[in-house]
Amino acid sequence: MRDLLYLALMVLCASCSEEAPQDIDAWFGFAERYRAYMINYVLGEDLVEGFVREENPDGDTEGDWQALARLLSLPPAPAAFAN
Repeated sequence: MRDLLYLALMVLCASCSEEAPQDIDAWFGFAERYRAYMINYVLGEDLVEGFVREENPDGDTEGDWQALARLLSLPPAPAAFAN
């Protein structure tokens, strides 16, 4: 079970830090210390990507930047991310 959790943490945190721990004990220490950060980082990334894709389904770079600028100009509200 511990190995399965380790693999899940590696997937979840792949983009969280370039200095992410490489051994299983260090990973669990890292996860214990930064778990809220990891969850918020990944969830936030997914929410922003979903918003950008909804605003710019073609996925062109200029349209992505315009969608991101629009998102940043909106008042913060959960409704902005509702699909």
